[in-house]
Amino acid sequence: DYPAASFPVRLAGGMSTMVVKGEGAPMTMETPGIGIVDQTLAPGSYEVPRDLTTVSVACVIEGALTAAGREAKQGDALFIRDERKLTVATEHGARWFVITAPASPGYRTYASIRARQGEA
Repeated sequence: DYPAASFPVRLAGGMSTMVVKGEGAPMTMETPGIGIVDQTLAPGSYEVPRDLTTVSVACVIEGALTAAGREAKQGDALFIRDERKLTVATEHGARWFVITAPASPGYRTYASIRARQGEA
């Protein structure tokens, strides 16, 4: 268990980012390349830089937002890839939890196992 205060929080232009897994966070995993953040967005529009070698799953925890032209509300999840700069907008504010992983991790994943089973 980790106390909430042990996770670094970065503030930038109306966006608060708590790093759960990544630079400065106490959480470790054996799986390489995983990043996890909990972001709270004030009303507005944001440009979020992304690494094209990664994929992300973002789950909206509170509010509603639009990301890469797709609308999402509380309880929705978005799969994000092939976006060099992700445009995110929220009218009333929102909070989402984002998990990022390598697009080609170099290790077996559930998706790669299922894909091979489909080939058989």
